[in-house]
Amino acid sequence: FTKPIGTHKIKRTGRTYASTILILTLGLTLCSAAILESALLAFLLAFPLSDIVKNLVDFWAVRIVHPRPIHRMALEHGIPKEGKTLCVIVSLITDMESGQGLASSLEHYRLANRDSGKELLFGILADVPDSGIPMTDQQWEQMATAQNAVERLNKVYGGGFYLIFRKPEFNAVDDKYQGWERKRGALLELSRLLCHQSSHLRVLAGEKEALSDIRYVITLDSDTVLTVGSAREMVGAMLHPLNRPQINKERNIVTSGYGLLQPRISVGLRGSNASLFAHIYGGQGGIDPYGSTSSEVYHDLFDEGSYTGKGIFDVSAFLICLDGRFPDNTVLSHDLLEGAYLHSGLLSDVELTDGFR
Repeated sequence: FTKPIGTHKIKRTGRTYASTILILTLGLTLCSAAILESALLAFLLAFPLSDIVKNLVDFWAVRIVHPRPIHRMALEHGIPKEGKTLCVIVSLITDMESGQGLASSLEHYRLANRDSGKELLFGILADVPDSGIPMTDQQWEQMATAQNAVERLNKVYGGGFYLIFRKPEFNAVDDKYQGWERKRGALLELSRLLCHQSSHLRVLAGEKEALSDIRYVITLDSDTVLTVGSAREMVGAMLHPLNRPQINKERNIVTSGYGLLQPRISVGLRGSNASLFAHIYGGQGGIDPYGSTSSEVYHDLFDEGSYTGKGIFDVSAFLICLDGRFPDNTVLSHDLLEGAYLHSGLLSDVELTDGFR
């Protein structure tokens, strides 16, 4: 394998990687046909064999190719004004306790990332569950409870917390009232709002004017934990000159730098011990206090990380590359697509924790 340092070598490595898997799979399939004396059985075995071969190739690839670290700025004095960032939890408000729980998480993240300074803001990007009817009075009460919880944080900490919400609209395809394009649409609407474009989002809590110069968004799920100091590390990486996204205006795609960076995601202690199944497949759980740069096949070989929905993105690049990119009601699992158009990178030495479901 060749360590990719440029477009030509990335393409060459891709051909080598794919050819290795194909040739080994074909060789094992032919051997199986000879041993079993059945072309049909060998054909059926080709699919599991290809998976085994890929896992073996990946195993050796990460040991042959050195990890690809991502440069970053130290930001010793916190996040500067030109790196102003909004950290949002994208979540549904499902009951009276949802908003209070999410607000509690925001408070925890703020305390854990005090080294970022005042240029790191926190918010809930809220929707309500899909329904066959418009929003009910009970759902408005749930939203009001969330609003009060966020406003309480603003009083305690002097601002910096937000509740951002959009009213569900009727979708004729699904025959339900729902947030347009769910999470993907919510982040697009947020990017429009931050770039002063038309958006259906409403700022129910927090000072809207303070959102005018947001450059980056850290997006989290409701069960993702923003660990101590991780926000400053992510913003420092995005601000480094070598990582700033360069966009091909004709194709609206990031061609160099990164429009999105994904930290390493580990299973939290609580999630890994929720059940025997979670403990087996989720591993030990918790964060690694001695963690350093680790290997990941696609990032190390192709300079292309696998985005899983938790990370930091450049708001302007996100809007340019993804607004109007996909037809409505055609995409549900959108993370990998967003990572491809924005050129996702992996911050393997920055770690967040997530639940295990």
